[in-house]
Amino acid sequence: MQPTARIARWPIVPIAVPAAVIGILASVMAVRTPLWRDEYATLSFASLPLGELWRAVTHVDAVLAPYYTLIHVVHGVVPSDLSIRLPSIAGAVTAAACVGWLAHHWWGGPATLVAGLAFALNPLAVQLAATARPYALATAFLALAAVALVKATERPSAIRWILFAVPLAAAGLMHLFALLAVPALAILAVGRRRLFLGWAASTAAAMLVVAPIALLAYSQRDQVAWIGRPSPRSAVGAIASVMTYQADGRFGPWEAVASALLLVSVGLSILILVRLPTVTASERMRLLFAAALFLFPWLFLLAYSLVLTPYLRTQYLAPSTLGLALLLGGNVGLALNRATRASSGGRAVALTGTTTAIALVVVMGSFTGVSLTKPWRVDDYPSLASVLQAEAQPGDDLLVVQLYNELGVAAGLAHSLADEGFIGELQSQLPDGAQPKYNLRAIEETAPFTTSPRETIDTAATLWIVYTRGALTDADLLGSGLDPERCDIVFDDAAEFGILRLARAECAP
Repeated sequence: MQPTARIARWPIVPIAVPAAVIGILASVMAVRTPLWRDEYATLSFASLPLGELWRAVTHVDAVLAPYYTLIHVVHGVVPSDLSIRLPSIAGAVTAAACVGWLAHHWWGGPATLVAGLAFALNPLAVQLAATARPYALATAFLALAAVALVKATERPSAIRWILFAVPLAAAGLMHLFALLAVPALAILAVGRRRLFLGWAASTAAAMLVVAPIALLAYSQRDQVAWIGRPSPRSAVGAIASVMTYQADGRFGPWEAVASALLLVSVGLSILILVRLPTVTASERMRLLFAAALFLFPWLFLLAYSLVLTPYLRTQYLAPSTLGLALLLGGNVGLALNRATRASSGGRAVALTGTTTAIALVVVMGSFTGVSLTKPWRVDDYPSLASVLQAEAQPGDDLLVVQLYNELGVAAGLAHSLADEGFIGELQSQLPDGAQPKYNLRAIEETAPFTTSPRETIDTAATLWIVYTRGALTDADLLGSGLDPERCDIVFDDAAEFGILRLARAECAP
C-alpha cells in the first residue's frame, strides 16, 4: 500500500470507530433495558392512526408531535417495542460521525479519535441513544447542522445555506431545546458580513418552521410544572452530570472529579491560546464554539429557571454532549499541533492537557460501563408485573395513579401485564385526552392477566395501588374513590421497582 493511500484512508478509522462504539453500546443497553413510562407514552402515541395522533397532541405532548409522527412511521414498518428505539440509536451513530468529521476537519487524527470517543462513551449520550425519546435525534440533527454550517462558511452558496437550515429545523422539531445551540453556531459565522447574513437568514427560516410547534407546546407548559427551581448544588450538578450521568442534577465526588479534569484541560488550552502567537483566530473561534455549545444550553436554562419557569434538567442538555466532545478533542488537537513546537515547558503543558482530556474520557466511559450493568434505569415494569401476576387474585382491585405529567404509567403496566383490553381502552382515550388520573380496574384473571373497568372500590377485596415517587397523600388520592380512613395502607412498606411503587391495601366496608 502506498503511503498516500494510507493517509487518505486514515480519517475513516477515527471517525468510524467511535460511531460503531456508541452504536454497539446503545444497542446492548436497548436490548437489556425494559421500556420506561415515557417510552410507553411514545409507543402509545406512535401506535395511533395519524389523524388520532394529531388530535391527541392537541391535549398533551404537542412538543413531541413531529417525533411521534416519525416513530409512527418506523413502528409501522417494524412493529416491535424495540423498533421505537432504533431512530435514537441511528441518531447517536450519526452524531458521533459528525463530531469525528468536525474534529478531523479542524484538528487532525488524534483529536478526531478523542472527540469521537468523548461522545461515544458519554453516559448521557449512550442512555439517550438507547431511549425512545427525541433527544438523540435532536442531537444528531444539530450535529448535521454544524457540519453543514462549516461547509457553508467555507464555500457559501444558496444550496449550502439550505442544507444548514434543514437539519437545524429538524433538530428543533425533534426537541425545542436543541435550538439553544443557535448562539454557539453563530460563532462559526461571526466576523464576515456575508457569512453572518447567510447564517442569520438560514436560522430565521428554521425558526419559522419550528414556531408553530413552539407556540402549541407553550400552551401545555403545565406538563413540566413538576420540575423544581434549581438549588446551587443541583444547578452545578446539572452540567457536571453531563459527564457522569447517574441521576438528574447530581453533584457528588465523581462529578467533582470530572469537573476538575475538564477545568484543568480547558485551562491549559487557554494558556496555549494566550502564550503562543502562532495560534490563529480560526483556532480560537473553534474552541470558543465548542465551549459555547457545551455551556450555553445550561446557562440559558439556569437563568430561565431562576427568573421565570424552572426547566433545568440534565436530559435537556443533550446538545452539551456535542460541545463537550469537541472541546476535549480541540484541547488535544491544539496541544499536539501547537504546543509541541514550543519549549520543554510548552511540551509539558501539551502532555498534561492531553492526559487530563483522555482521563476525563476514561471516567465517562467507566460510568457508561456501570450503566450497562443495570437491568433497568427508571421503571422496572417486568418485575412489578411478575409480582402482580404471582400475588394478586381474581376479584382483587387494581388502582393505577397517573398524574398529568406522567404519561405512560398506565400504558406501561398494561403492556407489561399483556392486558389487551386495558391497552385498547387506554389507546381509545388518548385522542380526546381522556386518560384519567385514577384508573380503577377489577382483576378478572391472572393467567392471562385480565382486568375490566370498575366504578367503585370493592371494600371486600384487596386493593393493589400502582403509583410513582413517594407516599401518596390524602390530596393525591382525592377523587380516586379511596377513603384513607377506611383503608389500611402503609406506603412506607410499598414495594419499589425503580421509581414505580406497588402498595397493598385492605378496606373496611
